Amino acid sequence: MKIINILRACREVPYDILLNRLFKIIIFVILFFITVINVSFAQNNYVFGPSIRVNDDPPGSSFHHIASSGFHGIACRGDTVLAMFSDERNGGNRAVYFSKSPDARQTWGPNVRVIGGTADFEADWASIALDAQGYIYITCRSWESGPEQNVYFTKSTDGGLTFSDSVLVNDTTRLVQQMPSIAVDSSGQKVYIAWEDGFLTGGGNPDYNIRVSVSTDGGTSFLPSVRVDDTGIDSSWQQKPSIGCSRAGDTVYVAWRDERNDRDVYFSRSIDGGQTFEPNIIVNDTAGVPVSSQRDPSIWVSKSGNIFIVWEDLRSGPSDIFFDKSTDGGVSFSQDIKVTDTLWGAADCSITADDSERIYIAWLDNRTYGQTGSDIYFTYSTDTGSTFAPNVRVNDLGGTIDAWDWNANIAVNSEGKVFVAWFSDRNDPTRVNTDIYAAAGIYTGIKEYINKQTSCSTITVYPNPYKNKVHITLMDTKPEENISIMIYDITGRCIKTIENILSNHIVWTGIDDLGNKVPAGVYFCHVKSDRITDIKKIIKID
Repeated sequence: MKIINILRACREVPYDILLNRLFKIIIFVILFFITVINVSFAQNNYVFGPSIRVNDDPPGSSFHHIASSGFHGIACRGDTVLAMFSDERNGGNRAVYFSKSPDARQTWGPNVRVIGGTADFEADWASIALDAQGYIYITCRSWESGPEQNVYFTKSTDGGLTFSDSVLVNDTTRLVQQMPSIAVDSSGQKVYIAWEDGFLTGGGNPDYNIRVSVSTDGGTSFLPSVRVDDTGIDSSWQQKPSIGCSRAGDTVYVAWRDERNDRDVYFSRSIDGGQTFEPNIIVNDTAGVPVSSQRDPSIWVSKSGNIFIVWEDLRSGPSDIFFDKSTDGGVSFSQDIKVTDTLWGAADCSITADDSERIYIAWLDNRTYGQTGSDIYFTYSTDTGSTFAPNVRVNDLGGTIDAWDWNANIAVNSEGKVFVAWFSDRNDPTRVNTDIYAAAGIYTGIKEYINKQTSCSTITVYPNPYKNKVHITLMDTKPEENISIMIYDITGRCIKTIENILSNHIVWTGIDDLGNKVPAGVYFCHVKSDRITDIKKIIKID
């Protein structure tokens, strides 16, 4: 009977009006499903905001470089992001620079020259680490007296405003000391630095080994270095070490590229604070396979002591990024897992993990090779590396400009926000000069987050969806709390920040930080203080 009444009602409506209404309904349904598909996709992975230039000299004016793989050129503590890189703005003389972003890489402070930059003392290939207090520890390579290269250390205890006098780390007389990597324990007292130690033999063949030196006084001085690789007197190459240590600093782990057989990723550990190292083992499970090359590993040691390693791998022809882990403190490694979902080549990988054992990886990717150069890609794992999410592009110019991006570096904060840095030639068509860029990514898979302290939501938003303005009420806050609110769009970009909140009731009229009216869509309201954190989804309609 209801159907008959509906049909009678439709018959009384003029034909053109009926068609117009049906057309609107169809369009609404199509747009609804498109929105659902797009939101569902975004909510199953990380999304990255715009790429922001880090160096403060004119874009495209000089060559800038940030180390990759196991050298970790960036670090973070909360929303404060720290970057170490080198450039040639000083008349072509390389220097190591430091820059800091206090707002999750949206803006970067002045670049501070740390070491090098003169004709007789240049420096590059910097690596950074933080202790539990947020003190900054830096190692880098220097160029002195022509071809001589050395490894130096410096640190900052005031957030990068000033750095200590540089300390020479290496104690050997061989000509080349390079590619240093750094790790530090939670207290900042034990500092470990690994590097390549070598020279060219009479026939021009390389003879590089891996050495480690430890400081037990926070970097004031370093003990005599110890050789890590057990290749004896052979002249094969052991290169690009990546180092990590336990939180207590009593155990140290090193991975590196080794050519004693073919080219494999080797690993060793020291359980006596870097005094001696155990026999080397191969990480990758392709040992003995012809024409299988593994190189340039990046290592991360989790809070629980699990060891995560990624590297560039050529077992399938084009290079891929592979991952492996040890859950027994480095005694053995499990099965290699491919993390890239393309066949076009990848390199320059970097790995990190948070305290919940979620793993994050970034790398250079050539899937657009021949069209738009190279890009920076990302993936993550929530099951300690058993599976990885679909790959996501990080840089914001993929497919729109012919540029090359290199040397991905990755860091993650305690809230799961990811920061990636790299260098790019996007500002110089000649591809001679490069700049340092960084982007932040947030996970949009959680529609609403319930804060753990109260076991209930601390935010109410009304009306939702909204058209002109939305009322945000904070339900569980205290007058003395330092509360801030950030509004993110569906791409993970922070469009509005509200700080120094004195009332528990805030009205947002849909205006971003630049004074522009935001379009209709899905947004995320993130409220946080020292005590609470909460997220609510907000839908804006026209």
